[in-house]
Amino acid sequence: MIIALVQIPLDGPKRDHDFVVRQSVEATRIFHDVKGLNRKYFLNSEAGGGGIYEFATREDALAWFNDGWADAD
Repeated sequence: MIIALVQIPLDGPKRDHDFVVRQSVEATRIFHDVKGLNRKYFLNSEAGGGGIYEFATREDALAWFNDGWADAD
C-alpha cells in the first residue's frame, strides 16, 4: 500500500463547505476507474485543498501521478 498526500495551496479564505462537498462529489467520477486506487479523501482547510490517496502499489500511484495528472477529467 502507498499513501500519497497532495496539498494545493489556495489564496483567500477557506472554501465554503457546501461548495467543496458538491465539487468533491462531482470529482469522484474521475477516481472510479483509477487502477489500484483504494481510497481518496478530499481535504479542505484554511491553507488550501488537496487529497489523501491510498494506492495498492507504488506502480499504480506513479501511473496516476504522471505529468498530466492534475488535468484529468
